[in-house]
Formats: sequence, C-alpha cells, structure tokens
Amino acid sequence: MSPDPELSPETEKELVAADRDRAREELGQAVEELTHKLDVPARASEKAQEVKENAAAAAAGAKDKVADSAQQAKERAVETAAVAKERATDSATAARERTAETAAVAKEKAAATAAVARERTQDVATKAKESTAAATAKVAEATPEPVARGGRQAVDFVRANPVPVAIGIVSGVVLWQALRKRGRR
Repeated sequence: MSPDPELSPETEKELVAADRDRAREELGQAVEELTHKLDVPARASEKAQEVKENAAAAAAGAKDKVADSAQQAKERAVETAAVAKERATDSATAARERTAETAAVAKEKAAATAAVARERTQDVATKAKESTAAATAKVAEATPEPVARGGRQAVDFVRANPVPVAIGIVSGVVLWQALRKRGRR
C-alpha cells in the first residue's frame, strides 16, 4: 500500500489495522472450513447417524403399522366371534366350531402380518446398512489420498496427545482474542 498524501497518518494506520483485522477474520474462516472438510470421519459419522435415524424412523413406522394391523385383526376376530355366538343359539356345537375357525384365521393373519413386518424391518435395516456403506465409500472415493492420509495422521496425533492439543487450541483462541481486542483499541 503506497502512502496517500491526502490521508493523515492516523487514518492510514486505521485503514491498515482494519485491513489486517479483515484478513485475520478471513483466515480464521478458511481454517474452520478446511478443518471441517478434513474431518472425514466426523462427516461420515454424521451421515451414518442420519441414515441410522432414518432407518429407526422407518422401523418405528413399520412397527406402528404392524400394531395397527394386529389391533384391526383382533377387532375383526372379536366381531366375528360375537356374530358367531349370536347365530349359534340353534346349535352350541356349530358355534364352537365357527369360533375356533375364526380364531385360527385371526391367528394366521396376525402371524402373517407379523412376518411381513419382520421382513420389512429387516429390509429397511439392510437398506440403511447399504446406504451407510455407500456413503462411506463415496466419501472415501472423493477424498484425495494425501488429504485422507493427512487427516488420519492428524486424528492419530490428536488421539495420542489430547491434552497438549487441547492446551494448544485453547492457547491459540486466547491469543487470538487478545490480539483482536488489542486491535480494536
């Protein structure tokens, strides 16, 4: 920046300080963005968690449908049994046979509905696992090997030295805050 003869030294200092503060803020944002991009395991975990939650919601929905179907089958069985009992005044033997047949049908329907629900739940769980594996593979494919290697090395270093890393981060934040405050004065 060449000195402008029209600007006073104080104004020029303020412009330089403002430019410096803006550059620091942009650098801080760039570092945060790069940190997030390099944290592949965290991003993969987030995606896996999202897929898991979706699968859990689908399984809960399937469970509710099964419960509703079972309740409806039970209600139909009770209604059918009541009708059979009313019509069975002529013959007690015929009423018992009809009730037994109706109960067997209801039991078969409930068993069939439960089997369908189990199959659907297993299908949803399988699809969730496949989606998670596919998402993990896509992330692994999209990440260049040097970046992935650097990310793994950084994660290994942080896991091996959590206290010094935490102290370094806290110290950096404190220093940055102090420099920011000093620059505002």
